[in-house]
Amino acid sequence: MLKHFQKLFKHLFQQQLREIKSMKPAKLDFKKINQEAMALFATLVRRWLPNGSLVGREWVPCNPTRNDRTPGSFFINLDNGCFYDFATSEGGRGAIALYAYINKVSYYEAAKFLVKELHYN
Repeated sequence: MLKHFQKLFKHLFQQQLREIKSMKPAKLDFKKINQEAMALFATLVRRWLPNGSLVGREWVPCNPTRNDRTPGSFFINLDNGCFYDFATSEGGRGAIALYAYINKVSYYEAAKFLVKELHYN
């Protein structure tokens, strides 16, 4: 009886392992996701970094990736999506890149989050 259960368990384990190996991450259209997010970029930035202020067309919050106590070195352009921290020389462009940067997640994980946030299919 024990051998029967061992054999059954081994078979089920191997089947699950094959299924896991065959799984591939969902393909995401990064360009389309970024375009959709950029249409709402100012709203998203204010939601993600609510303690900033508007200076011209740039949002100036404290940088959440470091111990930044006062705004003034981290800028996010609300028109083109460029962001840059003059204190650390780090930056990027686009909604996906910004979300990935401020939350310390991969570009792929940030895109997946934005798909949910935008209710995009």
